[in-house]
Amino acid sequence: MDWLSLMKGVTGLADNLLALFTKTEARRLAKREALASFAEEIARSLATVSASLRNGEVPHGECARIETLAGRLPEALAGAVAPEEAEKWRDLLVRSHNVEGMVAELNRTTDIAPYLAEIDQAAGRFSALAMLLRLPL
Repeated sequence: MDWLSLMKGVTGLADNLLALFTKTEARRLAKREALASFAEEIARSLATVSASLRNGEVPHGECARIETLAGRLPEALAGAVAPEEAEKWRDLLVRSHNVEGMVAELNRTTDIAPYLAEIDQAAGRFSALAMLLRLPL
């Protein structure tokens, strides 16, 4: 799977979570703040990756951060989605964590704009999810 398709999958994950947590029953979960913090941290990592790539830098450390956060996703979503779905979403994030691999692919392309746009979209959606989870019911 190429990195652009993978990042589109991460954006899709954010869309799925946004759709899930706009439903009243999911919004009433006691773990809303924990889920908001999780989404905020994913957004922050993706934004860091995007900014580093724009500056021609390799975002060292973000691989491990995204992988660690991905590993916590099933626990964060417990009670909100089926365990199989949470594990599928975790696996998607784990596959996206190899930022250095993305840099290698970007070095082979002349147009990195679509990659950066997709990373920015995913970051924005995770940030929006965090904000929505913090809204009063």
